[in-house]
Amino acid sequence: MNYLSSTAPPAAAEWQSLLRPLRGREPEGMWNLLSIVREMFRRNDSNAVPLLQILTEEVLSCEQVRVLSSQLWSGERAEPK
Repeated sequence: MNYLSSTAPPAAAEWQSLLRPLRGREPEGMWNLLSIVREMFRRNDSNAVPLLQILTEEVLSCEQVRVLSSQLWSGERAEPK
C-alpha cells in the first residue's frame, strides 16, 4: 500500500502531463476525423486510406507534435512554456 501514498517520479509526472490533453480528448476535432476514417474502413470505403494518409501527414507536419515526439523518444525533459 505504500505505492498509493508515494508521489510519482518527475519523469512519470511529466509523461502524464504530456498525455493528459490527448486522454482528455481536447483535440476533439482530430478524434472526430479519426472516428470518421474508422467508419470508412468499416464500410470498405476506398477513400479511407487517402484520408488517413492526409491526416497522418498533417499531424506529423505540426511543429508541436514533432517537438513532443522527439522529446519522448530521446528522453529529454519538456520545458514549460
